[in-house]
Amino acid sequence: SNGVLTNSSSDFRLKTDIETLSDEMDVIGNLSRLRGIYYNWDTSLDAAKNLGSQREIGMVALEVQAVMPELVGKNASGYLSLDYPKFTSYLLEVAKAQQLQINDLKLQLTEQGLIASTSTTELTEKPMTVYCLR
Repeated sequence: SNGVLTNSSSDFRLKTDIETLSDEMDVIGNLSRLRGIYYNWDTSLDAAKNLGSQREIGMVALEVQAVMPELVGKNASGYLSLDYPKFTSYLLEVAKAQQLQINDLKLQLTEQGLIASTSTTELTEKPMTVYCLR
């Protein structure tokens, strides 16, 4: 909000108990439980009076909290907020899961002779976890 760009610490050496999101949850199933919305701030409330009248896009923190509570924070006044940058990790796992589904479908269609042959190695490889020290 103050126009200053920052990086988030992400060095492997600073983390413990690392687990892949898609190993812990059904990322595609949970995606269907979330919704993107258009909205305007209720500037009649003190907490939103300086947020402007422009149309915004986002999500509702209370709805996200039911699916991914790690993305939701609460301020001293009890208002919920979302940590949108953390949402990219979830979207990455969704994209990977969807690509695996696409690859499986392509393989089935290839085996049935409905599409031209594709490298089965390319279609059946699972993503590999690689840890890099930065």
